[in-house]
Amino acid sequence: MPAELGDDRSFKRALREATGEVSVEEIRAAVEEAVDIANQALRDAADSPPEGASLEEWHMEPIAESVEIKERPGDSAGNLPQGKAVVAEWTHPHADKIEVGVRPHEIEGDPLLVFRWENMPDEVEEQFESQWNNPDSFLEKPQVAFARIEHPGIPGIGFVRSGFRKAIQKNFS
Repeated sequence: MPAELGDDRSFKRALREATGEVSVEEIRAAVEEAVDIANQALRDAADSPPEGASLEEWHMEPIAESVEIKERPGDSAGNLPQGKAVVAEWTHPHADKIEVGVRPHEIEGDPLLVFRWENMPDEVEEQFESQWNNPDSFLEKPQVAFARIEHPGIPGIGFVRSGFRKAIQKNFS
């Protein structure tokens, strides 16, 4: 999930309005600070997962560790010449889902979905107890298997947006 001071989605317009032209070093420092703020928001979110999610399922450190900061040519806009853009990209495949959230949806297996369910409801545990105790079963507690599930969705936490807004306010207002 890329975030950069280089397009409308990632606050370049806000940066330009706040600062005019600034050096690449100043932008890099602001991006690094934004990344630090964003990653702290991820770590804070891990302390309070959405209802039904375990702390293990809601582990944010791999997302925080996936960030890469790099420079690339920027686009010219208005009277500003083309310069360098400083890009922060969270490469973890779920970073965008944590940023903006996920609507409730159905997930189908191929043919089954098999996963660990650490804090399952008692009725689900009762449903799978015989399979866990069967030596011929491929399931080991707390694994479960379903043909399809209804994912309840998750709220977005806006860690990238928050980090960049705070860094812009601090560094350029």
